[in-house]
Amino acid sequence: MSKETDDNDNSIFNWFENCWDNFCLRARKDSFEHLPSRLIDNSNKSTRFVSQAGKKIVTRDSNFDGLLHDPIEENITSILHANDNTIPWEDYKELMRITSPFHITVETLAHVMREMEKHCEMGLESSTNSNSDLKMLPTYVTNLPTKKEQGEILALDLGGTNFRTLLVKLNPNTEPEVISEAHIVPDSKKILANDLFEFIVDVLKQFMIRNKLDLNQEYVLGFTFSFACEQIALNKGKFLTPSKGWILSDLIGQDVVEKLQRIIYQKQLKVKVTALINDTVGTLMACAYHEPTCRVGVILGTGTNACYFEDINKIHNISDRSVLPSEATEMIINTEWGALGEGGCLDMLITDFDREIDKMSNNPGIHIFEKLISGMYMGRLAAEVLATLINQGIILKIQRDHKQSYRYYSPFHALYMLQTNHISEIELDTGRTFANTRSVLKKLGLDYATNADCAIISYTCRLISRRAAMLTVAAMAVLMKRLNENRKSEMKKICIGIDGSLYRFHPRFNMVIQRHLKILAPVLLNYELRISADGIKIILLKYSSNQCYVGSGIGAAICAITANEARQALRKGEIQKSLFYQQHTKIS
Repeated sequence: MSKETDDNDNSIFNWFENCWDNFCLRARKDSFEHLPSRLIDNSNKSTRFVSQAGKKIVTRDSNFDGLLHDPIEENITSILHANDNTIPWEDYKELMRITSPFHITVETLAHVMREMEKHCEMGLESSTNSNSDLKMLPTYVTNLPTKKEQGEILALDLGGTNFRTLLVKLNPNTEPEVISEAHIVPDSKKILANDLFEFIVDVLKQFMIRNKLDLNQEYVLGFTFSFACEQIALNKGKFLTPSKGWILSDLIGQDVVEKLQRIIYQKQLKVKVTALINDTVGTLMACAYHEPTCRVGVILGTGTNACYFEDINKIHNISDRSVLPSEATEMIINTEWGALGEGGCLDMLITDFDREIDKMSNNPGIHIFEKLISGMYMGRLAAEVLATLINQGIILKIQRDHKQSYRYYSPFHALYMLQTNHISEIELDTGRTFANTRSVLKKLGLDYATNADCAIISYTCRLISRRAAMLTVAAMAVLMKRLNENRKSEMKKICIGIDGSLYRFHPRFNMVIQRHLKILAPVLLNYELRISADGIKIILLKYSSNQCYVGSGIGAAICAITANEARQALRKGEIQKSLFYQQHTKIS
């Protein structure tokens, strides 16, 4: 086992070296004290950095040794050195010291990819699965959509923030038509599963009534459940662990479908849950309806996760192979990559700020990778760093000196209202007027920010989001490598379906991913990134304050209608005749 692991590590390292050849340039070992005088204004001890974006040599302070040569990173740093953003030399040095752990080095990326690959292998083996951070959960989804599916299918899509009800109309060789409503899940419904499912089914029933669906007719339903489940069939899955700040303590170890189905029947609905899938699987399937080469699904939103098609002969943690179609050659694996690092393999890149975020979370020690990447934690992480900069007297000095304002709008406490959507707004700034940064600060009650304050705040936000994007790229590249090794000779390219608020709305996240995936993706592998539900006709009946994403819900509907059990359930009267239905409709 150890020899195999060593060989695998060497393979990853060699692949990584080839990918990054001529891309990473080392910084010069000179400190700022030894930089040419033209780069430093000694009169006021402020730095004058000359961006070298696009050139082959990058002059850097020794703190930056090992940085990737990347124009995006160059822009991050250069925002601190515009003529109107003068930062005192001592403040600049302290800023670099505090934020340097967020810079991603080549060694860091290589380490993340080696660990990701190792835990993928361990998770697929039944003998080592319990020791793997990645559970590599079989989904029992073995086929892609054929575009011959037909019917009206209900879908429920439960994400980290929103809950969506959908009616998906499928007809052969035509585009799906989707009617969708979005709802915010109250915090009170995130504690106990029974309360949650009561809420969900009540909303579903009202959705059916509003859309004039015949409640005496039988329907099949696909359920997207964005939490880790150990599935033993397409419509059976035991809840493993909560994430995204949820609790659901009474659901751990229980069959999610059975719990939901019981309440559906109690509410006198003739609806059969025929597919339980993760949101990444739904994203992949919805994308594959348009693009048959889709083999990876990624969620970058409140939480983060990914799935991909694995060679079925390499999956050794399937509990019951008898339920698989005899012709199945591959299956979608839910990686649950947000859990990477729970065993300590990512400790080398964890900062003190990350540890504080983890300690304050509802699930300390759990989902470490997710806390480095996802939208749920990014705003709070930036707030932690900026609060430290305030305490060190580096930013918002005027605000602190303005006694009346400070009494009511303490910068330290105000920054803890910073959200990930604020970071997206801040990063739209170009570094001249900082209109967006000032707008965000004003919303937080911080009206007295200088240009230097805005530059530092913008720099900090960009650094944190860039780290998240780079770590995402490293994980995606490992899945692409596995697909490249497994792919059939006739497959010319691989499509990656992506969805989630962070990917859709952050102004730079997609750009960083696209740029660096070109470097890390396996050589000669053609690929494209695609938002999962693009091109599908969607009718939004109810629009919450958050954008309604329907990709994973559409994927659930597709899985539901194609499932063998769904076809059986559609036979006349079968749902009414079932003993389970008769037992639970007596309970009102």
